[in-house]
Amino acid sequence: MNRLHGVILGIMAASLAACGGETSTSSTSSTSSSSSSSSSSSSSSSSSSSSNSSSGGSVNSLTIQEATTGFCYADYSAASGGVDTEHAGYTGSGYIDVQNALGSKIEWQIDASETSVYTVKFRYANGASGARSGVLTANGNVGAAANFTFAPTGAWSSWAEESAEISLNAGTNRLVLSGVSADSFANIDSITISGPRVTAQSCSGSSSSSSSSSSSSSSSSSGGTGSNMPRMSVSQFVGYGSPVTGGEGGQVVTATTGTEIHRAICQRASKTAPLVIMVNGTINHGNTTKVSGNCDTAADRIQLKGVANISLIGVGKNAVFDQLGIFIRDAENIIIRNVHVKNVKKSGSPTSNGGDAIAIEGGPQTRIWIDRNTLEASGGEDDGYDSLLDMKNDTTYVTVSYNHFLNSSRGGLIGANESPDGNNYIVFHHNFYQNIEQRTPLLRRATIHVFNNYWENNSSMKQIHYVNARAEGKALVQNNYFKNVNNPLLASTDSDVPGCWVANGNVWDGGTYTRTPSNGGAHYVPANWQSGNLNGTVAGCSVSGASNVLLDEAANVPAIVKTHAGAGKM
Repeated sequence: MNRLHGVILGIMAASLAACGGETSTSSTSSTSSSSSSSSSSSSSSSSSSSSNSSSGGSVNSLTIQEATTGFCYADYSAASGGVDTEHAGYTGSGYIDVQNALGSKIEWQIDASETSVYTVKFRYANGASGARSGVLTANGNVGAAANFTFAPTGAWSSWAEESAEISLNAGTNRLVLSGVSADSFANIDSITISGPRVTAQSCSGSSSSSSSSSSSSSSSSSGGTGSNMPRMSVSQFVGYGSPVTGGEGGQVVTATTGTEIHRAICQRASKTAPLVIMVNGTINHGNTTKVSGNCDTAADRIQLKGVANISLIGVGKNAVFDQLGIFIRDAENIIIRNVHVKNVKKSGSPTSNGGDAIAIEGGPQTRIWIDRNTLEASGGEDDGYDSLLDMKNDTTYVTVSYNHFLNSSRGGLIGANESPDGNNYIVFHHNFYQNIEQRTPLLRRATIHVFNNYWENNSSMKQIHYVNARAEGKALVQNNYFKNVNNPLLASTDSDVPGCWVANGNVWDGGTYTRTPSNGGAHYVPANWQSGNLNGTVAGCSVSGASNVLLDEAANVPAIVKTHAGAGKM
């Protein structure tokens, strides 16, 4: 089974969601063993540790249970929605039942006294007929991962233990257990780490609301777990509405051509049957055709129209959409993750998708997650390109997270024109805007939350505008980092009616304003921009942000975003 896991790890390095961190350079050959361990439920719910001496020196044993110090995050199943207590025999306050999906995970954080090999033991239950497996990584180091095979225990209320060895660094270690199949892994009651002194570490602090109508930050921005490690898990959904789950729990298929992507969509039992499409190849005009069936597809783009509950996920660094855009229309609960869309044109040859890398429009579209993609052009409108990500015509409840927007004049807009067209409640967080001239985003008549993003331009670029609140658009702008950016935040006079913002915690590192009220280029700009301060509130503006946000310090944002944003980094 471990040989099989070794093969899977090549894909897991990028196609599983993982929380990053500093990579360990050490490696270890891991082995595992299993023993039965049935017991009755206990009311204890705290992390515990003990130590003893042996011929090998002092050994410390730390046990972490759910919802205690050291426990960071879990992809809870939809049925449980949190710590589960349905099946008896657990210790502590319950156990973790993760989503039945490839890459579902649990995360913990510990402090190790020294760099060494530690033994990790899981207490688990597996009432399924076959084994379920997981891969444990420390600090994102897939090369030194430990493989766990959770054998059947006979019932979900019967518990056993499984152990393996893994190398840990001295200091902070982020441990991530990820499922390697659509069934994910077993129910987990606790994790125990044994070796030189090890202690549980707080992961993220306490949650708080990010709604604000003043210049003070509404989410705590103190602390953090390291310069390139975000306070929230990279794979954690953050948005205005309910979590976007895509094809979770549905059929998983692999596609190597655009035609195969369309065929997978069209062959579903219904237009709402959950589906996960793993993209493993270059998708282009030559291998994409219109497919008929329970679908509405097109030959010149990947089209998700009139559908629901689909995840389109790239495998490793292999999913490249070359000059072929992705179109989402009249759709709900869609995830686009870990794909690289490049050089989609609206003029010249070949053309696709109106020149947009990803277009969400046509109405209505709701609950969309654009996550960890690279969206790239090679110029502006004169070169045949339009936008990297546009949202129009009744697009609501969208999260845009950890994407790399690259080398385009236009990042993207919200709203087709000055008239109301129903767009609202959109979150942009931890995105990397590199050499983009404008529209990051341009918003009209929508409420958005923009936090922990990073902008970086070279000096030769036109820098027209970045976060541009027009036509009654409202933006909550928090803890972002703008490097070499002109006109980073404004309400331009391209619309007769301005929008507004609440801004706090932002850093502006180089740039100026070429569009101001005094020269007629803007209705509003930050009041103290001449002293390098973007923070403040447009008079009378009140904006509600996404809930349960833990902001990273703006000073840490460049390192976090450069580490985790873009395709091929999962």
